[in-house]
Amino acid sequence: MAIFQLQAKDAVVRIGGSQEALNCVQSFNWDSNLNAEKLTALGDENYTAQTITPEVSASFEVQSTGSLSAFLARMVYDIDPVTGEFEPPTGNNTRLFRERDLERAVCDLIESKKANEVFDRSTLIPRAYLKSVQISAKSDGVATEQYQFDADLLELFRAPKHDLVSVPVTRDTTGTPSTTVVVPGAYDLSAWTIYCLDIDGDRVYASDLTVAGQEVTLNAAPIAAGRSVTLGSKLALVLYKTVPGTFPTITYPTTARFVKADHINIWLVNPTATFLVGGQTRTVEAHLAAGVDFNTIPFSDADLFLRVQSMDLNVDLGREALREIRKNDRGNPIFYRAAKYPLNITCDISAMERDASEWAKMQGKSATDVLNLAGFENKEWMIVSRYFKGNVALQTVGLLNATVENPGSRVQVGGRAEMTWKLAGSKFAVQGAAV
Repeated sequence: MAIFQLQAKDAVVRIGGSQEALNCVQSFNWDSNLNAEKLTALGDENYTAQTITPEVSASFEVQSTGSLSAFLARMVYDIDPVTGEFEPPTGNNTRLFRERDLERAVCDLIESKKANEVFDRSTLIPRAYLKSVQISAKSDGVATEQYQFDADLLELFRAPKHDLVSVPVTRDTTGTPSTTVVVPGAYDLSAWTIYCLDIDGDRVYASDLTVAGQEVTLNAAPIAAGRSVTLGSKLALVLYKTVPGTFPTITYPTTARFVKADHINIWLVNPTATFLVGGQTRTVEAHLAAGVDFNTIPFSDADLFLRVQSMDLNVDLGREALREIRKNDRGNPIFYRAAKYPLNITCDISAMERDASEWAKMQGKSATDVLNLAGFENKEWMIVSRYFKGNVALQTVGLLNATVENPGSRVQVGGRAEMTWKLAGSKFAVQGAAV
């Protein structure tokens, strides 16, 4: 079968065990760095060998539909605070995510493709660690989000193994938890073929596993070799449909298909300001700690950041690759990629220059005070953006301890004077809505 091209319509992106594709994806990219090294030796005029240590970077960009919380809900796993057990990603677009949750944003990315309209391959990037999220809005376009990941393995599954999922599973705490995992009931294992069980990157393949109903147990050989389903490990069962199904369809967590500038508000809010919600007057942080929906906090029109032309909020997790000396089948010594706290979160805002009111506000100055750069020192503010569909809030995103780093001004012939604000902080919050 001749294949002349694959177009955008022929590819979709999924996360983990979801059989539905992500919505409004504009691009998906992966690049490899094999870290190749040519080896030489005395007395030999040619290379004696080549070693590689593969690493993978991946990213996808989406048109914003107020679904950031829904995407994170497919990535972020939890650890039970009492038992220490791994808990698979859960939640929907209404779940609140804070900066501390992003440490556990680790997922399996799957890109599925169809050639000549025939679903025939899937690329799996397991244990992809969320590296950064960039949230962007412009006055003359639609809002976007970009997600970047780091990983150390990539596999291409071709027909008939192409109808692929990577399902988060849990330990069987009622039996022998160190050797058995339980598969969610949505996956009838009589219709799926197991490729491997991934235990924090340590893989046990199908030949060393036994299936009984929805339980999968390690055989005697891997147990004798000292392998087990350890407490707190991130667990995933890689499956492909024994009889391949149809090409994955797209799911939309919200009814929005885009968000334009005329449906976004950006506020500059004092962290000590209080708001009345549900009969309680509290600060934003206190409301969030009490479980109040971020979308319901009534920010004031008096705090609107006006004449904004663009906003880019970048949450950088600063992932650091941790290595160990231990045999594995990945060809890579990396066992974990740790986020660095405090996180480095930046917000770049460009706004048409007005009366310097934002400058004065950030420094606590009056309308007639002389303004200088020194006055920004140790002044904290919240930068909050809220997306709407009609008059209904889709999602609210906040940098909650922003300080000014590098303000600037620019003007040119044929243009208008603009102020550029670079703010930075470490506290982050996002929550979407079921709209």
